[in-house]
Amino acid sequence: KNTDYHVIVKEKREREEAFARLNVLFLKDNPALEDPDMYASFIRHGMCRITDLPPKIRGPTCESPGEYTDDGKYTLPIHKLQTAILGMCEDKQFDGRFHIDFGEEFTPGEHENVSLVVDASGGRWQTPPESTTHKPIAHGATFNIPCRLIGLPNFTTTDAPQHKYRVLPSYLPGGECDEYKYYVGVHLTPEEYASGDNILNLKLKEALTYNHLELNDGAGDIKVSTFPIKLKHTKPAFSQRDDVPDVALVGDSVLGVHFFSGSGVNSGMTMGRELVGCVQDYNMNINEIAKCYNEKAQKIASQAIEKSCTLAKQYNPGEQALRDNGCDIGQVQS
Repeated sequence: KNTDYHVIVKEKREREEAFARLNVLFLKDNPALEDPDMYASFIRHGMCRITDLPPKIRGPTCESPGEYTDDGKYTLPIHKLQTAILGMCEDKQFDGRFHIDFGEEFTPGEHENVSLVVDASGGRWQTPPESTTHKPIAHGATFNIPCRLIGLPNFTTTDAPQHKYRVLPSYLPGGECDEYKYYVGVHLTPEEYASGDNILNLKLKEALTYNHLELNDGAGDIKVSTFPIKLKHTKPAFSQRDDVPDVALVGDSVLGVHFFSGSGVNSGMTMGRELVGCVQDYNMNINEIAKCYNEKAQKIASQAIEKSCTLAKQYNPGEQALRDNGCDIGQVQS
């Protein structure tokens, strides 16, 4: 707000689709919320305005992330954060210098007067390159469960850590079940991944039992996804071009760590914050911005990859999988 920059955001999804995200966000270690003034502004713009929190589940609170009670693992629906950011950016303090074009992508003619493109769309060419020889470092399964299928006990879950199995509420903006479903994420061994529905049902039951939850009849309504997990890391994060504007990659365009919770969104927001700092420090001196941002973005990405490698090593992926995913093989855990 202390510059004269104009910012145009191209969101290829329509507004309704873009703001219907079921994902949840971990507040812990999110740099955008460390500044008390920034956090207060998020609150004013509705970040924590949730009408009905799921009962009996740890984690879905919206207290100050500086107060790390309950292990500090607070969660928040992505669409609430998106709405708050949009409200902040559309404030009159920007004097019309910011707007989002929903349902649109950049066209060649629009690049003419653009100084810098920030690509946070994901899907960039990654290193190590995607190939049939790139072994997964882990396997995962996710379950999206309508809340009417969850039977709640008469006691809370505060006697056990919430996120061992990542049983989280997935909020819906004005949707069914008082704005949430349940999301369950579990890791699978290669053998479990190949075993089919019986193992998946067992893993789901384990996760719910751990959180003192019961599954009611109607399991056919549960959306189940299984997938191999491959870590991806793009270098460099800033590309200087002759024929088009320079491009800074942010978030999922730099790294892929799904589905190790708490790394993807927070890493992207950290990169965005650092990019803004580099632009302000060097006043659009592209050479200096490129050097500044590449160094900071690669450090952030490396930290997220290292965190994911540490988690993955608990599942004994093997030395080849660790190498393929850019992990240090020196400290493989049993």
